[in-house]
Amino acid sequence: MQTLQGTYFDGKTAQAHAVNVTIQSDFLTIHFVNSTASSGQSMLLWNANQVQLKETTTQQWEISFEGATILVADAQLQNILSTYWGQNNPALRQKNLFNYLRNRVVALCLIATGILAIGYFFILPLLCDVVAENMPYSYEKQLGETVFNSMVNTADVDSTRSAQLQQFANGIQFGNKHPLTFYVVNDDVYNAFALPGGHVVVYNKLLNQMPTKEALAALLAHEVAHQKNKHALKSMVRGIANYAFIAILTNDVNGITALLIQSGGNLKQMKFSRNLETEADDDGLDILKNNQLSQKGFEQLFDVLGVAEEEYPASTFPEMLSTHPLTKKRLNKAVETAKKQTQILPHYQLEKHFEALMAGVKQQ
Repeated sequence: MQTLQGTYFDGKTAQAHAVNVTIQSDFLTIHFVNSTASSGQSMLLWNANQVQLKETTTQQWEISFEGATILVADAQLQNILSTYWGQNNPALRQKNLFNYLRNRVVALCLIATGILAIGYFFILPLLCDVVAENMPYSYEKQLGETVFNSMVNTADVDSTRSAQLQQFANGIQFGNKHPLTFYVVNDDVYNAFALPGGHVVVYNKLLNQMPTKEALAALLAHEVAHQKNKHALKSMVRGIANYAFIAILTNDVNGITALLIQSGGNLKQMKFSRNLETEADDDGLDILKNNQLSQKGFEQLFDVLGVAEEEYPASTFPEMLSTHPLTKKRLNKAVETAKKQTQILPHYQLEKHFEALMAGVKQQ
């Protein structure tokens, strides 16, 4: 037998009694240390098959019998009782069943959490891409126009140069399914971006640095590639992934479009991953190749951005550099691709449009 210290409560009053609990094969013997039970007894016997066992904390157990309770502060109590009473004791069987169910519930919760985590970080982004890929063009166009109109209210759009840029872009076959509209915004910012639905915005500070028609064509081709691959739209949908998940379940296309419009103001600061930038570069290089425009335009474009990068501290990078970060891998790939190009046309008409677009800059 083994004796443990405990605190006895009779279940009738709040008075606590210090007791010694002796564990034997068929019963518990409770000896009161400095007092007696309410019945006047100094010792009690509890039948081992009739007690109930409950773990209140990791260090404390509650043994109950006919309304009375004993608290025992011993983390090994269950193991001690198992030694004397065996696992078939009703109290221990109940406790073991509780532990079994608790462990299974915890395991199921962990599994469910893992599944939700996998779904959120891996499956949900794929579902978001599915939403973006399958969004009707009418919704995508509405989104782009709404975002652009909200930007126009605070932006200085150069209508003359926008028309000239549009004329220049019309001389390039981008392979787009839907119309593209090009705009020039007067602002002292190195930036360019494409909106869903076909709006492409170029800031005059970046535009003014374009050395050749090929460099400008490379810039436009890169942004159009982002638009054709719905990179901005996918990033926006991923940015509202929680709502997107609900929208997928409820088929709430209007709801998700409204939320996308609200977040559309961040498009000009939206950062793309290296994979998306590489995809836009590759598709842009293909556009130049298909038009028999020199792919060295990408090298020239990257040179411009490289100079701009040197002009600014890292903490104040131009938006074009912070949202479209340059890497040596991107530059080297553009250079190597251009070396392999064999068919290049002069594009005299495109050169004429480029000179008209840059005429004001050259006079400054």
